[in-house]
Amino acid sequence: MAIALQCFAPLIFNMRPIAAQRGAPAEPLATVTIHVIDEYGVTVDSRLNSFANGQREMASHFRGLQGAQIPYGEYSYLIRRLVHGDFGEVIPGRVTVRWPENLVVVTVSRLFIPGAAIDRAAPRGLVIRGKLEPMPQGLSAAPLWIRLSPIHQSEHVDVSVDASGEFRIYKPLDGRYVLTVIRGDEVLDLQQISFDENWQPADFVLKLPDQPPSIVHVQRKQ
Repeated sequence: MAIALQCFAPLIFNMRPIAAQRGAPAEPLATVTIHVIDEYGVTVDSRLNSFANGQREMASHFRGLQGAQIPYGEYSYLIRRLVHGDFGEVIPGRVTVRWPENLVVVTVSRLFIPGAAIDRAAPRGLVIRGKLEPMPQGLSAAPLWIRLSPIHQSEHVDVSVDASGEFRIYKPLDGRYVLTVIRGDEVLDLQQISFDENWQPADFVLKLPDQPPSIVHVQRKQ
């Protein structure tokens, strides 16, 4: 009696883990633009020496002061100021790269003499005096005050306004500022103001408008 033999082809299974077939998420990369200016907003000629995250140096990713393909993270930078084509002051700083596009504005003093230290101490008794006219009217009991926000620097200055509308600033200021008059949650006025580079300033008067500045309201998408 004949016996029929059946042959079965072997089954081959792909045993590679599914996770291994999926690509790892790409590291987010960003652009970084560095803008070096003085306290008046004038561009200061500079060169990037270093832009590093720990042992990871990214200066080669920059063309001038514009960098591309920069991974997100915390960085330390060194910028060399150029004076008449020669290297001058070294400007250190830190920045967090966290967005697709990052602008780093670095403010340096216009008063720079290579090899010399400049005494920036304010003279004793310095007072910059200002006055609001007319004094804002209203029933609000909230205090009236002023914020001076530098356009090309970093530290703002807050001062109170007395019942006569007068205020006093005890810090030497130079360059351009946005002066905001505030009472409670109201912004009563916004003005651009420029201080000359001297520490014997004249008194000044701010003329307040009849109506507060308009508000641009950025709404949520529907």
